[in-house]
Amino acid sequence: METQLVRLDAPYNLICNKDAKFGLHIATLIEISEASDSKTLPLIRSYPVVSGGNELDGAVWTDSELKDCVVVGKQNEKVTLRTIKDVMKFCFEKGYILLEALPIQLGIELYLNGMKISPTTPRYPKQAEGVFVEELIFESTGNSEYHIVSSSRESDFFFIAVFIQPNPSASGFTKSLRKRDALTIEGAIRKLKSFRKSYLLLCKDAGVKDIEFYTKNKEFQGFVDKLNGDIADGD
Repeated sequence: METQLVRLDAPYNLICNKDAKFGLHIATLIEISEASDSKTLPLIRSYPVVSGGNELDGAVWTDSELKDCVVVGKQNEKVTLRTIKDVMKFCFEKGYILLEALPIQLGIELYLNGMKISPTTPRYPKQAEGVFVEELIFESTGNSEYHIVSSSRESDFFFIAVFIQPNPSASGFTKSLRKRDALTIEGAIRKLKSFRKSYLLLCKDAGVKDIEFYTKNKEFQGFVDKLNGDIADGD
């Protein structure tokens, strides 16, 4: 096996891996494994070498290839809300479960690396006043009692929660699952509120003063009214 170290020049990119760990990408370790026979191509893996965050300078993320990382932005430059959403979605798709707290962690990393979030060009009157209006999409899983609520593709922020719709005819197993706070409607609302609080802390210097929700799905208008009602009451 052959290895090569490719050093990068500052300013460095702040990257995030599948475990929601952040670091400055200062170099890349390329690992080349010999082909097993003449018909097989050599296996090439690229691992980021990072510094900063909770890493020692020169730490190699051997459990995260470079292709399994996402770039947040470059040192001392601005990032967009869309980038923040992409990072959140990336961590969700990689299976990271503490998403509600991730914006706070990300905010610390941005601060430590001289990075800020760019103010968004307003697309509607409320946004010009710092109030972002986000559409929530409600989807049923294979079992119609289970629902996923998430932000729309056009939204500026990434939100997601899961709940079980009350159903008197539900199986005993489903009813027992629903007793878990995280799977109740109330638990889903609390989860979305936690997301919202974290985003407001992260994005306050970018002009984000509040986040309101709406849905085109009349069946779940009560859910959204409750969420917005709690917001209006100061949580």
